[in-house]
Amino acid sequence: MTRLNIEFLINASIESILSNLDTIFENLLQEIKSHLNLDLIFSNVTIIYSEEDKTNYNLKEFFFEIGVRKTQKNNSLTIYISSYYKKFLRLILLREAYKSFIPLGLQGNDIINIFINQKVEIDIQKSEYIEDWKELKRKSVVSYDFMETEFDRLEKFLKQEGGKNKPSPFQFFFSYIKRNIDLIGGIKEEFFSLEKKKGFYDKFFEEYTRKYTEYSDEILETIRVVAKIFFKVKSYRSLLDYQHYFMEYKESGFIQTDLSLRKFTENMQWIKNNTYIAPSYRLNWLALEIVSMLCFMKFNPLIETGTIFNLIKQLPFFTLPTYSKNNFGVEIIGYFICPKVYLKDIIGFLDKFELDGILIDKKVYINNGAVNTINLNYTTSRSIILNPDKKQYKKEYELEFGIKYGDGILKPKLSLLDWLLIDRIRTISITGFGFEMRSETLNSLKSDLLNEIESQHKLIEKVKKNLIKIHHSPDLKRKFLDLIESNQSYGFFYIKQILNDYITVFNVIIKTLVENPSLNNYFQFQEFIKNQGISKTIEDNILLSKLKKNIFKDSISFKFKFKQNLIEKFEVYSYFYNIFKSFNDLKLFDLKSIKSIVKDELLIQKIYQSKEEKLRKSYETYKIYKITNKVIENRLEDFLNNEPPVIQPNLLNTIIIASYLTKFCPILILKDTVQTREGIEKIKPYFPRVIIVEMSDYESHNKYIFLRLLMPNLKINEKQLFYTILYNFFKENIIFSKSFLQSSFTENFSRRDFYDLEREELFYTEDLFKQFYLYAQKTIRKKGNPILESPNKLRGDIWGKKKTILSLINEVENRISRESIDLNISNLEKILDYYKNLDKNISEIERFKDYKDELFFKNYIRAIKFIPSFQSFGFGEYYVYFYPLELEQIDFKHFLHNSFQKIKFSASIDNSSSFFINFIWPYRNPNISLLNWLNKSKKVIREYCLFFIKKVFQIFHFNYNLSVNEWDLDPNRFKIYFQNILFNQDYDVRISELKEFNIGDLNISNYFTPNSPEFAALTQLYNWKSIDLKSYLGTRNYTIINQIIDLLDKKLIFPIFSLKNLDLKEEIYIILPNVKKEHNTTILKIFSFFNVGFIYEIEGEYYIQGFPEEIKFENGLMIKLYLPDCQRDEFEILFNLIFEYLKIGHYVIISDLADGKDFLKSIYGSLDFYKSYNPLKNLIWNNKDKIWMNHKLFTSKFEKIYPSLNIDD
Repeated sequence: MTRLNIEFLINASIESILSNLDTIFENLLQEIKSHLNLDLIFSNVTIIYSEEDKTNYNLKEFFFEIGVRKTQKNNSLTIYISSYYKKFLRLILLREAYKSFIPLGLQGNDIINIFINQKVEIDIQKSEYIEDWKELKRKSVVSYDFMETEFDRLEKFLKQEGGKNKPSPFQFFFSYIKRNIDLIGGIKEEFFSLEKKKGFYDKFFEEYTRKYTEYSDEILETIRVVAKIFFKVKSYRSLLDYQHYFMEYKESGFIQTDLSLRKFTENMQWIKNNTYIAPSYRLNWLALEIVSMLCFMKFNPLIETGTIFNLIKQLPFFTLPTYSKNNFGVEIIGYFICPKVYLKDIIGFLDKFELDGILIDKKVYINNGAVNTINLNYTTSRSIILNPDKKQYKKEYELEFGIKYGDGILKPKLSLLDWLLIDRIRTISITGFGFEMRSETLNSLKSDLLNEIESQHKLIEKVKKNLIKIHHSPDLKRKFLDLIESNQSYGFFYIKQILNDYITVFNVIIKTLVENPSLNNYFQFQEFIKNQGISKTIEDNILLSKLKKNIFKDSISFKFKFKQNLIEKFEVYSYFYNIFKSFNDLKLFDLKSIKSIVKDELLIQKIYQSKEEKLRKSYETYKIYKITNKVIENRLEDFLNNEPPVIQPNLLNTIIIASYLTKFCPILILKDTVQTREGIEKIKPYFPRVIIVEMSDYESHNKYIFLRLLMPNLKINEKQLFYTILYNFFKENIIFSKSFLQSSFTENFSRRDFYDLEREELFYTEDLFKQFYLYAQKTIRKKGNPILESPNKLRGDIWGKKKTILSLINEVENRISRESIDLNISNLEKILDYYKNLDKNISEIERFKDYKDELFFKNYIRAIKFIPSFQSFGFGEYYVYFYPLELEQIDFKHFLHNSFQKIKFSASIDNSSSFFINFIWPYRNPNISLLNWLNKSKKVIREYCLFFIKKVFQIFHFNYNLSVNEWDLDPNRFKIYFQNILFNQDYDVRISELKEFNIGDLNISNYFTPNSPEFAALTQLYNWKSIDLKSYLGTRNYTIINQIIDLLDKKLIFPIFSLKNLDLKEEIYIILPNVKKEHNTTILKIFSFFNVGFIYEIEGEYYIQGFPEEIKFENGLMIKLYLPDCQRDEFEILFNLIFEYLKIGHYVIISDLADGKDFLKSIYGSLDFYKSYNPLKNLIWNNKDKIWMNHKLFTSKFEKIYPSLNIDD
């Protein structure tokens, strides 16, 4: 991509541009085309300067089209520029030139327009009319919502230039649009979609930084030196100051470096221009009477996952949520950062949730201090886990920041400028202050202040506009008051949400009716959406499914006014939503007060006057010219020198490291002891990032430490070893440890909106959590009885003997040394071709020998195993997933008896774990007497799902998700893909034909008996697992070879690959009980997006504590996926949307399943029994009925029976 050169536009006078308008515009288009490497949307674009009056556009609604009128015919576009906006000609021309590369359907999209306008302002920043342009934008675009979404802070990001192998953010933006056109098109332009717009900005920034973050050795050394200087002097004023500090500290020996002053200066300029590193500060919230609390919430598994996610998203003051789902339930860890006056309200809210049975468990910890470490050694090494003892390791590259919150509280008397400063200094350079000249910092703050004042003006205007109509319409007033009255018990937030949902759906319906004018009544419309769908986005369809009955119940009778009736409803509901949105922005949540305001026009006049007076006193009295360097420096010094300090130098939070370094994020909660602190100090150097929070339990006041380790992903056996090391390292000091999913992008937040500038204190209303609790009650609906879990006393049995971190390093390095990752598509196609004819390639021995020597065979095939046709022999392959409440009450030797195959459990340290065990039992006759006893009599099982496999579908293809020799598994592309499958009948889905193995759904009456040669052959090839066929084929072991080929020919075994060198890191299981049969094909298509895995048709039963009884299902699915490093958090959120749309209320996602061999060793004393163990031989053959039978597990007196692990003995 070439560098953009538009000097010919910038330097030309307006008169000169007008005289050469066509040529200049054409040159602009060609320059941009070369810069973006994109084609124009229209084959012919004509620009005409029109001597006419001001265009008819309403400036407040159409700023992004200001000065132009457009006509389109076929593939030609004509743009008329109004002479009224002559002074903005350069800006308008460049804007329209950029937009000529935007797909037509997105040219009205606010997200697109904000980005383009910001780039135009950057490119033509020296225009004599740029400030007039910005003032127009401020008056038309800037609002309270605009400030909330931080769209005013794009400038620094878009100013970055690209490099040799790195596009600029603007170039990347256009390629991002091209790849995600369907998703961006689904982000609506209405006021109720601001969250989606901000979400787009966050995701875009995250993807760009994830792909293009690299530092050279010299840059790393400069970062280390800059951090050391910043921690010492605690401020940044200018590059000149830092040059002076560099020389002074280098001479004194405080800094030891080989960098010269010239190199240091060059590198600081590079850091300023090409990174997001900033001289940031950590805020001591407590000094401002704001409490930071860590909160752990374990939700009742009765509550559907989507409901929990939606609730958490709106929970007041809750930020940085991470989640774990390794069972039917969800666990959330995050922070409440709230004014201290809300502390009791939050605790009371959580207590009610626990009493209601919504939460099984909760813990609240007050944060007392924090330590953040970053190990720059990781950016110079591709090692998964570094060894600090190696010679090349640099101890000085371990950077650390720490803060103690203290006990003192500053009674905060903060100005608007203080809050703007506080919000800026905490973040990365593009949204905060970087290493730029202080004049740029001043300009940013002045812009913030002007935007904030404008947004507050708009807020007051909005309140006026929204209420004036209702005071002049008795009918509207009655309907509004009726709405509140009928939903009073559900609270403010429920009404606001349901109005938002209704207008979202109404908007989609009306758009459909406008585009299809022949739809005149409800029945025609119903038929249309049945055949064509109504929206291409899953969120819209989920909402429509929930609200359809209520939306249409009155419209059915409007045979000839169907469309008009819906439009009228939309207008009324939109208006009501605007009112609730205004009250929400004003922090007025009490429904009684809202009713009084609506009834009494004088009351709202008083509110107007009060707000306007507050605006005049608190906002507009702060004159722009008073913001000087001295003012900023003095305020920062005041914050730094306060006791306790309000801010402390941080900087480390702005160093973005490669995303692969933070894919695995285990969290530990530890007792705060001397041994714990010593242990943390010992393990810190091994991880790229470590976050340590010192905290005290809110109830007991006991001291704890929250430890978050961010590290590269590990294979599951390495994760198991990692947890074994953690357990043996911290022993009884571990309260809890498991991996939680979180976006690598940390969203900015502020508490400025809860500070009353006039009273100079934090704002409080008791209505906030009262109303939110009512909303939560209505949203969740399902309540359960409290569920108690007992502490796990079997940890030592589960996690095995002590290991050192060095053993983990060796294991990882040995694995890497053996790997030969090859994602070259031509080589992958060879293994794919071999797979398609696998049966033939195995059964023809000479053919097999030829392939065995091929490079692709040696590099990709770890083993060739097989799945037996279990039903043909009278067996069923069963799985039992369960979550015990008291692990000590489970006699695992009894539970496993003598027909288990494998036992796995979730790799975590907690009161309990999710267990996943597969058995061989008689076909449709599982041995579940013990499970029933534990569940119904002992009541020690919180949940379970028992099922057998009927069919197996194997996923194996490379149609997509690969770029040049590396994985590119993109959640955005997945969303586009599955939405097309669900809602686009014309979508030609390109999926490879899935191999199908029927192992438990055969129409047969006679089984192969234990005396048959087929059974004898099977027990030779399969005990508790399959042999590796490739170890025998082509050898002289003709007996085994003949057995293999005989069973293959009779379709009694189905060969499958065990693969290697594909860089697949994750293995996840998704259990979907009780799926509608008609959804099977859809789910198969959707999950065929992934490249390697299996989908199983299952039948069985499941139970969650709180159900009146177990639920039996004839059709369900289990999905097993092998994934490369990817944004798994985003994929799991998308999985939830799919299941919510398909009305699969309860499902399990299990990842990080640890092998149970160490646990089995603790149960049986050793693993010697495996040498002769074969569950195929351990069941009882009923010769009369020709079926297999289970062993009894209890005597008539209900005494336990332990069947032999080897019946032959």
